[in-house]
Amino acid sequence: MNTKQLPYCTDNGHEYTVSYKGGAAHVICNSEDNTADPMELITEDDVLSIIETAKVKGITTVTLHTNYGVAIHSHTLKTAKRFNGLYINKLPTN
Repeated sequence: MNTKQLPYCTDNGHEYTVSYKGGAAHVICNSEDNTADPMELITEDDVLSIIETAKVKGITTVTLHTNYGVAIHSHTLKTAKRFNGLYINKLPTN
């Protein structure tokens, strides 16, 4: 199956790319060559926007690969239905 990559940007300037393969989406949001300040956290609204963008027909799992901080408590990620199927892979900072 072909992997498709689509570039996007959050309102806060976090540039991210969504790659699709099968029923999963992988989102890369790395501070290298990005318009957002490296100290700028990815907000809950940013994450919801990323999920909405990534969850197209047939996509049930979204993995966010990022070296930014994410302003969502880990308990909220595990228990809130709006984050169901979202996983965060914390990349090393530059």
